[in-house]
Amino acid sequence: SSPKIPLPALVLVNISGNIIEEGFWSVLQSGRILTSLNMMMRSPGETFFIRLPNDCSTNEHSLLVCMDIGSKKVLQSFEIKDNILVLKRERLKITKYKAENRSYHAMDLCIEHKIQKNSKLIKTPDPINWEQYCDHYIFMFEIPANETKEFIVTEQDQKFLEEKVSLSNKDG
Repeated sequence: SSPKIPLPALVLVNISGNIIEEGFWSVLQSGRILTSLNMMMRSPGETFFIRLPNDCSTNEHSLLVCMDIGSKKVLQSFEIKDNILVLKRERLKITKYKAENRSYHAMDLCIEHKIQKNSKLIKTPDPINWEQYCDHYIFMFEIPANETKEFIVTEQDQKFLEEKVSLSNKDG
């Protein structure tokens, strides 16, 4: 029988607890696209592979990318009117991308992040060329050899959540 030769690939695990929507992915190294594919929707906990070209050494292209999605509500303002406390909160969606470069040289990572309707980016580096893509922000950064880098995208919902609390004295 012929010897089994490992195929170069990236192993990705959806640890976000959310469904990763279908979208176009590219794997880049030193500004060169190694492979591109249309990624199917992935469920929480699902492991999947991105196959790399045969001329890529598995050891040279070892990159692990994880994504975690969360949200929080932040108090923006409050007022008391007619014994009613009105709280205005904003909703923030926070997506953390964590990339671990296990190779011996730096790698470029391109993240395509779906644009959320009625939201804007805050506390996030500017995307590159995002005007050309109507449904995704594109972020690109370098990950040094043998290092892990975290990239956080924070989106602020443009609609405020309003909560009303009665301040009436029930004891008399």
